[in-house]
Amino acid sequence: MAVLNKTVALGDIRDAEAFVQATLNASRRVYGPDEREELIAEGLRIMVELHARFEPRRDGYEAEGRFSGFCAKYLRLKLEDAYHRLHPEHRLVTQPDGRRRYLYGEHAVSLEALVGDDSDREPALAGREADGSINYLPGALAARALREVDEAVKVARALARGMDTAPIAAKLGLEVTQVQRFERLIWRASAGTPFTSLGEVRERLEVQARADAAMAMRAAELFVDEPSESQVAETLGIELGELQDHRESIKRVTEMNR
Repeated sequence: MAVLNKTVALGDIRDAEAFVQATLNASRRVYGPDEREELIAEGLRIMVELHARFEPRRDGYEAEGRFSGFCAKYLRLKLEDAYHRLHPEHRLVTQPDGRRRYLYGEHAVSLEALVGDDSDREPALAGREADGSINYLPGALAARALREVDEAVKVARALARGMDTAPIAAKLGLEVTQVQRFERLIWRASAGTPFTSLGEVRERLEVQARADAAMAMRAAELFVDEPSESQVAETLGIELGELQDHRESIKRVTEMNR
């Protein structure tokens, strides 16, 4: 969803909003439409502040620096902070070794949203129509996603040991495509930040699994009108590979509920 009606350039960055969008996409997080729009607006504000601070020529350097490089270095970290500020359930804690990390609690959901009486409820929590055609999907998708966390943790452990996809599949008795799907789930959960413990792996995978289930439900609602995959991916702000993972989840739970 566009925030600006025209392209805005900053330094050597020709399209500031596109730069923010690319930074969000690189995080591999799943953002809701409203959440993404708010982060884009915050990202543009951050870029303006960074541009005011940027010094193209620094002592000791022969060539002038590029604002795009300076911005890329700091924008991602500041957007991560902004993302966590949108989620009161994310708590920043200091570990015994002095390092700080976020603990991910449960996202608060209103009773009105759960029973479907809130006009602003998240679409993933509501059935489509009175015919009940996909009313079962939110719960079924969430249950399936959480059931798979155990397997995903095993895959993460094997990856940490340096194992490749095919040997992991053979060791765990999984299809190679299943392992690849878990690898993508692990990547989204890591958000580019290495895990520090097996407990953290499970914790972040469970959070990501719930987010994936919600995104799959949004995709299911969009697919009712029979758009193309690229249209759905663009609407949701995700890559086609991730969308195909969500389609696989929709397919599996639909087959189980026939």
